[in-house]
Amino acid sequence: MNAPAPWPALRDDLELLRGPVVTGAPTWTLYDPARHRYVRLGSMEMELLQRWDLADPDTIARVVRKQTTFDAQPADVTAFAAFLRQAGLTTAQTSADSALLARQARRPPLLSWILHHYLFLRIRLCNPDPLLERCVPLTNWLFTRAFCIGLTLAVGLAVILVVQQWSLYAAGFMHLITPQGAIGIALALACSKMVHELGHGIAARHYGCRVPAMGVAFLVLCPVLWTDTTDAWRLLRARDRLVIDCAGMVAEIVLATLATIIWSIVPDGPLRDGLFTLSSSTWILTLSVNLSPLMRFDGYYILSDLMGIPNLQERTFAWTRWRTRKFLFGMDTPPPEVFPARRGLMLIGYSMATWLYRFFLFTGIALVVYHAVFPALGVVLMGIEIWFFVARPIMGELTQWARQVLHAPGSRRVHVTGAAFAILIALLVLPWSHTVRAPAVLRAEGQSLLYTQDPGQVVHLLPTGSMVRAGETVAELRSPQLDHDRAVSIARLATLEATLSERMFGVEDTASLDDTRDKIEQETAERLRAEAAIRQLTLTAPFAGMVVDVPPEIHVGDTLKQHDYIGSVITEDHAAVEAYVYETDISFIQPGAKASFMADSPNAKRIAGHVKSISVASVPEIDALEQASLYGGHIKAHRDETSHRIVPEEAVYQVIILPDGPLPPIRRRIRGMVRIHATATSFVQRTYRKVVSVFMGEAGL
Repeated sequence: MNAPAPWPALRDDLELLRGPVVTGAPTWTLYDPARHRYVRLGSMEMELLQRWDLADPDTIARVVRKQTTFDAQPADVTAFAAFLRQAGLTTAQTSADSALLARQARRPPLLSWILHHYLFLRIRLCNPDPLLERCVPLTNWLFTRAFCIGLTLAVGLAVILVVQQWSLYAAGFMHLITPQGAIGIALALACSKMVHELGHGIAARHYGCRVPAMGVAFLVLCPVLWTDTTDAWRLLRARDRLVIDCAGMVAEIVLATLATIIWSIVPDGPLRDGLFTLSSSTWILTLSVNLSPLMRFDGYYILSDLMGIPNLQERTFAWTRWRTRKFLFGMDTPPPEVFPARRGLMLIGYSMATWLYRFFLFTGIALVVYHAVFPALGVVLMGIEIWFFVARPIMGELTQWARQVLHAPGSRRVHVTGAAFAILIALLVLPWSHTVRAPAVLRAEGQSLLYTQDPGQVVHLLPTGSMVRAGETVAELRSPQLDHDRAVSIARLATLEATLSERMFGVEDTASLDDTRDKIEQETAERLRAEAAIRQLTLTAPFAGMVVDVPPEIHVGDTLKQHDYIGSVITEDHAAVEAYVYETDISFIQPGAKASFMADSPNAKRIAGHVKSISVASVPEIDALEQASLYGGHIKAHRDETSHRIVPEEAVYQVIILPDGPLPPIRRRIRGMVRIHATATSFVQRTYRKVVSVFMGEAGL
């Protein structure tokens, strides 16, 4: 028979402190100096500790029930003992305890450490406690009512000054998006964050708390300052901890207020620009980032102290998971802790908002990591981030749900939940008809867009509405540079041919003869190139039709650049819709599929049609300039610096759609969107194809 495990003994170096009163109940704080960590204990845990020397769960629970009002059970004592052992608050008395301490002290493998720490790495820089202690007499006035009143008045004055000069203040934001503005923001943030952390340190030392460390943390490779104010757990009054929580933001508000007031009175110049950058960036980040309770910034600790719930996120997450499992499966396990009904609902809302925020935050961080390195490594790192911070927690909770089903397979609540999940899975897995939306342009079926091939001066241009025959000149340009190049080539050819015909070459002059002939060939090629370029300056109609969309700002005598659009030639008999479908959707579309076009105009009618053709490869440039993002369209594109063409950022395919019925003559291009009926596929299949397409494209496979 195995001997019972020895009773865990508390470490001798632990310090027991009196804690604050929370919701009318006293608490105690257990300080672990080895880890510089505090553990908050409730009344029942304190009663258990007072009888810890009884060294038996049944005896401890029975004595607590007899001498107090708590209904302590042996399971509660055992669970508390397991918590103390896991937290490293007990001495190692067995080989299992020694193995646990060894695992906690063992450094993880290098690869595992990198994967868990390259997003957040904290480095200690200094111990500011001695300096802050000497500054306490000099900073006591910051915690007086007079200072609070003065700061409130100063903030009001700063707001009034900004309102009076709002147009100038708002105009300064345009400077922030420049490279110089980005550098200014970085310097302003460095200054404001140093003041922020100094505010926390001064407030903590004012209330007698040690500040053993200040340093820098790298959050997604971005440096962020931090201050160790863990000692604030010693404070009994929640108001004192709130002051420490708010001190950093108050320090930034003081800085922003001073910068705003000085900005309003100094003349224009570098000093005023710097003050604007400091005030605007400090105001925005203080209000938008530090006040957020969804991440562990100042707002989180403020909310935690206001509610009197230490470790707010972990406890609300545990409570919400328990409530969710109880709702889905009707389990009868006890809650992790008891909250009033109203507070429980509030905590559920908070935890769900935090989960949603974290989902998008970690997904965004994964995208930042992906774009920060080369594509192949970026895909791997993004996958790791998505797995560790998004997919793995979800899979862990789904595993717990599966265990709940196995523990209560015949429960009515389990049957209802199982049916709901079956319907959801069916909706995700079964193929469903869907539509693909894509930007499009309604135009004449026969159309030819005319672009300049080389720079030149306009000498002839037909106006919009002109009827032309096939081969008729629509526009003619003249390039003095090309004319000069052709004239120079002709003159050089004449000189070389004259030299060749007049000069007598002997046997010894064979090399000179060959050199002259080579030069004649080179100049002939140069003349032909210049003449071909001159011919391309004359743009003709490829078929009979009407000239439309001639830019009204182009006139005879104007100089155009290479690849400038000068109009289109269309036929008036039939219309077509030219759509641009992204690569992730093109595989779901087949020729003959039903489609409909809706113009962007408010009173437009839907035009039904069908897919006529799909381009075999992605288009190298966008002909429908109306749909390019450079011109306010839906397709992200940029202008190529070499060819001056509009190139899409992502692979898009051209899809031609013909209307099912006759339409009035189309004399201008109309921008809109199309909906194309795609082949029936499941949501899982579509998602899988898109993910694989992105992975293959970005990894270069």
